[in-house]
Amino acid sequence: MRARDLLKWKRALNEIKFKHEELELVKEICDGHGVDFQMFMEEYCAKNNIDLKTLNHQRGLKIAKQKAQENNIEQVKQIEKKPQQTLMHTANPPIENAPIVKEL
Repeated sequence: MRARDLLKWKRALNEIKFKHEELELVKEICDGHGVDFQMFMEEYCAKNNIDLKTLNHQRGLKIAKQKAQENNIEQVKQIEKKPQQTLMHTANPPIENAPIVKEL
């Protein structure tokens, strides 16, 4: 392995290690402060007359709609990838290696 390739490989490895360490740090922060944030949010909603259940329900509906749209987009892409099928008369099956005839 050439020195340049080895250096590139080490840089990539160090970047992956850094990203994993950063992810672990973010997880620790979320675990440590998640309860505090939840309590603050509940107090804030109570003080400002915000119905937290309705807010969570609306958020859930929004997420469900987004997932449904993503699924529809994926289904459309899959349909577009499939070759279009045409109806054929079964009494006259197509001849193999026959030239393609365009419609007049």
